[in-house]
Amino acid sequence: MAHPLRVVVLGCVEFSLAMAQAIRDSQYAEIVGIISKNESNFNSDFVSLKGFADQNDIDYLNWTNPSECVSSWVLERGVDLIFCVGWSNILRTEFLRSPKLGVIGYHPAMLPKHRGRHPVIWSLVLGLDSTGSTFFWMDEGADSGDVISQEVVPIKDSDYAADLYQNLVTSSALQIGKMLQELSLGDLKSFPQDGEQATYWRKRRREDGIIDWRMSARSIRNLVRGLSNPYVGASAFYNGEEYKIWRSDIVVCSETGIEPGMVTDLDGTEFVVQTGENRLRVVDHSLKNLPRLGEYI
Repeated sequence: MAHPLRVVVLGCVEFSLAMAQAIRDSQYAEIVGIISKNESNFNSDFVSLKGFADQNDIDYLNWTNPSECVSSWVLERGVDLIFCVGWSNILRTEFLRSPKLGVIGYHPAMLPKHRGRHPVIWSLVLGLDSTGSTFFWMDEGADSGDVISQEVVPIKDSDYAADLYQNLVTSSALQIGKMLQELSLGDLKSFPQDGEQATYWRKRRREDGIIDWRMSARSIRNLVRGLSNPYVGASAFYNGEEYKIWRSDIVVCSETGIEPGMVTDLDGTEFVVQTGENRLRVVDHSLKNLPRLGEYI
């Protein structure tokens, strides 16, 4: 076998840590550097990889601002390959060219479909029954490089964000193992994306996460699924205070003449709310005091 590939991992979310662990465990790679952030309030699933670097005696660089020093740091270590997983900063051309083989990016969607922001959240919010796990060679575009590895990841109706997140981790870890083996043996193949088939998901706004009870129970439940842990949670208001709803179920109901947002049933710590179509049982939430029957949320 050829010598293990000298790899740098770039990332700062929970997914980045899982991928770093998968690369560390491969016989075809040696992680010679970690680039991450010591702290950040940008990602709700933020994880600094500094602890992983320290535990595994790996050189670490705290990314502060994009600069030539990052590329120099990579060049000094004779890096073959960079894995960029869970990273939102723009990468300059000199950085993309600093490793010998290139930079491999990751996007949890079936590229060229659904390029852009928050693919895990949008997949659930829009009620899709599958998404993708895609690795690609990064270029100056947004999620536009040649595809190296791509797998379909099913989405069950019972899946919440953490479930889909874990399913993507499982798929990606297997894909990484195979990619590293093929790269080491010189057998890795890729194919260009069809730009004419590309679609884009926009950046999520705060107001996108506020529940509108005039929506159908299914649409609201999908919103709750998409914004559940490790994300920020779907928001509802009661007595002027904002609360988070983490889990919910649809209650089929044909009764008419009830305004959306009215509480129609109470059951322990759970309560049922009328929506634009059917009702929603709120199962897990942050309300300290439950609304009363007939009140509005």
